[in-house]
Amino acid sequence: MVNNAGYAFVCPFEDLSMDEINAQFETNFYGSVRVMQAVLPTMLNQRYGRIVNVSALGGRIAFPFDSASHATKFALEGLSESLHYEVEQFGIKIILIEPDVVKSLFFDNLKMATNAQGSDSPYLDDAKN
Repeated sequence: MVNNAGYAFVCPFEDLSMDEINAQFETNFYGSVRVMQAVLPTMLNQRYGRIVNVSALGGRIAFPFDSASHATKFALEGLSESLHYEVEQFGIKIILIEPDVVKSLFFDNLKMATNAQGSDSPYLDDAKN
């Protein structure tokens, strides 16, 4: 089973609303959690299975203006590592993939926060670099 879902808000953290942060966790983290919980009973019963979680380089190294996305990826990585130790005794492998930037539709799905300050942002100069 492969979990490969996610999107990012590219903006300063303070511009994100709680609804936007929650929505990002729903997609990037809780979606994977729900799928893993759904397949684990079958895998445990058959004493075999593979769960592949596609995270991102941003799950290991954080960069500015992507804080909520990084938080979701760090969460997925921590869960994957912990789950690995729980289920390996049952023949279930948890595989974590942390790709760098790859050509995909991911960048077509970048979002700006509803409260983004735009040209008035104190972070504007940093964002240009």
